[in-house]
Amino acid sequence: NSKIPLYQWIFQQMKYDSEGVKFLIDCRAALLDHVRKNKNFGSIEIPAMEKSLKSILREYFATEHLKVRTVRKDDDKDLKEKLIEYEAVHAYRDDNDLEQRIGLNRRCFILTHNQLPGEPLAILHTELTDKTTGNIHDIIDRSTNEKERIERILVAIFYSVSVTNKGLSGFQFGQYIIKKAVGQLQEEFPRLREFFTLSPIPGFRKWLLNELQSQYFGLMQRIQNTLNKDGVAMNVPGMLEDWQADKESVIIQGLKETLLPLCACYLTLERNRNRAINPVANFHIGNGACIYRLNWLADLTNNGMQSSFGIMVNYQYILKEMQYHTQRYYEHGQIGVSNSIHDYIEGSCPVNKPYYIARKSKL
Repeated sequence: NSKIPLYQWIFQQMKYDSEGVKFLIDCRAALLDHVRKNKNFGSIEIPAMEKSLKSILREYFATEHLKVRTVRKDDDKDLKEKLIEYEAVHAYRDDNDLEQRIGLNRRCFILTHNQLPGEPLAILHTELTDKTTGNIHDIIDRSTNEKERIERILVAIFYSVSVTNKGLSGFQFGQYIIKKAVGQLQEEFPRLREFFTLSPIPGFRKWLLNELQSQYFGLMQRIQNTLNKDGVAMNVPGMLEDWQADKESVIIQGLKETLLPLCACYLTLERNRNRAINPVANFHIGNGACIYRLNWLADLTNNGMQSSFGIMVNYQYILKEMQYHTQRYYEHGQIGVSNSIHDYIEGSCPVNKPYYIARKSKL
C-alpha cells in the first residue's frame, strides 16, 4: 500500500526477529525522549513513528505471550546480572544482596515474553512475613536464613517494582506482574490474604521546600510553631534543606508531627489533571490500592532522605475491592485511605475531600 510510510513497513518486518524487537524498543525509547525534550518536534513524522512503534510493540507484547515466574537460585548468571542492572528502587550493594532477595521468605518475580525468556520486562521483589513491614532496612538488611513456615506467612510486602525499559512505558507491565504474583503466592501459601507495598515517596521533599514560600495552609508558621516551643526564631527552609536523621530527638519528633500529616496531604490532595502528582502513588492507586500507613524514618539511605525525609508509605491491595478503588479513582478522582491517613488529612488540610475511607483499611 503506497499510503503506508516506509518506516512502518520496516518496523513490521523487524518484529519477527528477537534482535529486531530489541531495536524497536530502543527506537521507541529514543523517540519518547526526543518528544519529551522537544515540544516543537521539528517533524510531524516523529509522533507518528512513535505511535506506529507503540502499536507494533503492544501487539507483540500481548498478555497471551507473557509469563510471570519466580527467580531461582539456580538461574543462570546472566539473568541475575540483569536483576542487579535493572533494579530501579533499592540498588544492590553486592552479590549477597541478590542472594538474600531471592532467598528464604522472599520472592523475586520477573515478567518475560515467550520469545525473550532471558530478558526481564518487569521485576517485582516481595517479602513474605506475618505482619506489615514499615522500614525498608528490616527487609534489605535482614538475613533471610530462617526457615519458611507456610502457616506463618500471612502477609506479602511488595517493596520494589521495576519496569526495565523506557521503550515499553505505558504498557502496564507493573500492574500485570503484581496481579499475577498475587495469584501465584496464594497458590503457594494458602493462608496468605494481606498484600501491601512498602513504597518510596519521590518528590515529597522537593514539593515541600517549594511550598514553604507559598503559605500552603500556613505551612511555614505551622512548622515554626511545632519545632519552636520557646519562641526562638528558626530558619525553617535551611533546617529542612540540611536536616538528616541524626539531629536532636526533639527536632525529629517535631518534624514527625508536622511532616507526616503534610505527606498525607501531598499524596492524597496534590493533583495534576485530577491524578496524584506523585508517580508511585498514581501507579498503585490506579492499580486499585489504597493508602494505608505512613512510616517515619523508614529509609535512611541518602536517596530516601533526599526524596522524602526518609518517609515511606504502605499501599494496601484489598483483592475483592481493587476494581472498586480503581473505578472511583479514574471516574471521580477519589482515593481510598485508611483511618490513620484520614486523621492526618482532617487535622492538617481543610479542603474538599477527593478521598474516602477504604472499608477494610483499618489499622
